[in-house]
Amino acid sequence: MSASGGTSDGKVDYFINMGYMYQEGFWKSKDLNYDKYNLRSNINAQITKQLRASLKLSGIIDTKNNQQAGGMHEIYGPLWRAQPNETNYANNNPDYLFKMAAGHPVALTTADISGYQKDNNKWLQSQFQLEYTVPHVEGLMAKGMFSYDTRINSNTNYKKSYNLYDYNASNGTYAPFANNLPDQLTRTYNTLPSTLMQVSLNYNRSFKEKHNVGALVLYEESTRSSDNFYASRELGIPMEYLFAGKAQNQVGNSNINAIWKNANKGLVGRLNYDFKGKYIADFSFRYDGSSKFPPGKQWGFFPAVSAGWRLSEEGFIKNNAAFRFLDNLKIRGSYGSMGDDGASSYQFVSGYDYPFNGNSQALAGGYMFGGSFVNSLGFRNSPNPNITWYTVKTANAGLDAGFWNGLVEVTFDIFRRNRTGLLANRLMSLPGTFGATMPQENLNSDQTSGFEVSVSHRKRINEIRYNVSGNLSLTRTRNIYIERGRSGNSYDNWRNNRSNRFNDVWFGWGYEGQFQSYEQIATHNAFVGRATLPGDYIYEDWNGDGTIDDMDRHPIATTINPASNTTVGGDAKKNHPLMNFGFSGSIDYKGFDLNILFQGAALSYVAYGEQLREPLAWDGNALEFFMDRWHPNDPTADPYNPSTQWTKGYYAYTGTTADENSARNIQNGAYLRLKSAEIGYSLPKDLLKRVGIQGLRVYVNGYNLHTFTKVKGLDPEHPSELYGYMYPINRTINVGASISF
Repeated sequence: MSASGGTSDGKVDYFINMGYMYQEGFWKSKDLNYDKYNLRSNINAQITKQLRASLKLSGIIDTKNNQQAGGMHEIYGPLWRAQPNETNYANNNPDYLFKMAAGHPVALTTADISGYQKDNNKWLQSQFQLEYTVPHVEGLMAKGMFSYDTRINSNTNYKKSYNLYDYNASNGTYAPFANNLPDQLTRTYNTLPSTLMQVSLNYNRSFKEKHNVGALVLYEESTRSSDNFYASRELGIPMEYLFAGKAQNQVGNSNINAIWKNANKGLVGRLNYDFKGKYIADFSFRYDGSSKFPPGKQWGFFPAVSAGWRLSEEGFIKNNAAFRFLDNLKIRGSYGSMGDDGASSYQFVSGYDYPFNGNSQALAGGYMFGGSFVNSLGFRNSPNPNITWYTVKTANAGLDAGFWNGLVEVTFDIFRRNRTGLLANRLMSLPGTFGATMPQENLNSDQTSGFEVSVSHRKRINEIRYNVSGNLSLTRTRNIYIERGRSGNSYDNWRNNRSNRFNDVWFGWGYEGQFQSYEQIATHNAFVGRATLPGDYIYEDWNGDGTIDDMDRHPIATTINPASNTTVGGDAKKNHPLMNFGFSGSIDYKGFDLNILFQGAALSYVAYGEQLREPLAWDGNALEFFMDRWHPNDPTADPYNPSTQWTKGYYAYTGTTADENSARNIQNGAYLRLKSAEIGYSLPKDLLKRVGIQGLRVYVNGYNLHTFTKVKGLDPEHPSELYGYMYPINRTINVGASISF
């Protein structure tokens, strides 16, 4: 709901918007849900002829109720592993939840049984600004702005113990098995306030309707901080409050990595000029300072230049009938540098770490001296008095073109970004007497290159108006230098030296198909184990030495975190689409309108992990697609008997799994998703005026409606995260109306 208006003389105007959203989750318990309130208010006032003030406020309060257990993998893992003969209730008695081998999804998703995780968040964004038009100097304006933003997180984790049961049919009793012990309540609280102050002089003026000049000088200061604490108690009384807990094993502490405060200052300048919009030039700079660096290294100067030439305004094109189809043609280029202090954390400060080697109750480690316990301190890395900004230098060239009175528009950009001074630890041998590890230094560097292109088309045919547009981007990063020890031999250098190499190279075995018979196994040109069966996977003997081993691994795909040895978990190799694209379209006809949006990615790869790769893991169930597997025609036949006849399938015989870093296990992660579609109808205004309504539009829309992909059982946008045990993507349908008065 929104409202806008102002005074009759136009000196004051306002806009207010309020919203509320509630969404339930998939669990039948309805204990997974999301609540959000949001408010936005903008007020502008012309105080005097030269002075204008504005105040902008935005606030969000939301609550997310989730299961008490950890991530979604704690739910979907047991759900996928549930055995076919496991029932929801012991002896089908709803008073007794059955003791499943991998955990009970109903218990884990019901707050009254196992507890809950409740995350409360509050955001406030505020900005006050004054604009003063300087008299007697045409085009000169002074501005002052101050903003205060904060985020407050207040979270509760209530852990409840519960019983699962086995039924003994011989005596009709239910044997309890305790789970989720002990009852426990954990509260966490985190605040993240930030401020930004800017004062500036802005000058814009045209001379003789040809020369357009602009200049800006701006000074800014910003602060950011974070503080937190958490407390946990085992409960003596089953109540959702800390005072109901026991003193034994209680914890009260803070996350030291989330306690920080830093500040930045900066001077910004810009000078731009254009001649009739034909020749355009711009010079800008930032002189930035950061509290994260030592004196003498806090400040950095980062300039940038750009230029453009609008060829379509030149007489040889504008006045040439042969180019009448050309509305706009502009070429442009830019080069600039920026500093980044995001990865730095006061590495120049010396001192000690405390607490050091503590226990589960967040108490510091230590030693007994003279009958008294003395807390211990830990040594920090050696300080680096020379740590400073890492620098990002970016070059960009682009072209903008329009044809046939807006019928077709094209934008193309190509860019290259070089980062130097990335943080790393120098690798060198140190004597044990040194007593500390080497500090982080500005050592590493990389280079990212890519292009972006977008094409749009719009037209009106009588009462039909439509437009379509598409975009595509391709980006890849190369390591220029990565600090590492000296290679022991040429193979080690080729395999493990990441310098001057793309940062996403995925090494693995090539794939050549599946063994079709015992004869093919016996005559294969590379050694195979005695347990090899028809249907097993054939890996490429890449170096031709007759043995499939680590020496045969070579670049077969691209991925994030290529140095990882696993395809699952938080530090896993993950899909990394090099290409992203999208397509949108809309059409209007006599009050009806239709809007669609497609998005997708390509040149990405997905490796299945855990139950997506291995059926019947941990004595659990198997996903349905594993039924398409090689298996003996006679299920009682000996699979190692050469006379056994086989039924072919996509997967190998149960018990054989694909190597997770092989071209067999790594799948093409490309996808195209119908992200949204909406159809609406706006009622005629002549009809609405009779009832005092300015506008009324009814609509139906949907999100995540369909995905085209070869990836099985996963969301192709997040295929390798959380072992694949992710909350299913929502397909959402909305029906609504927008009314204005």
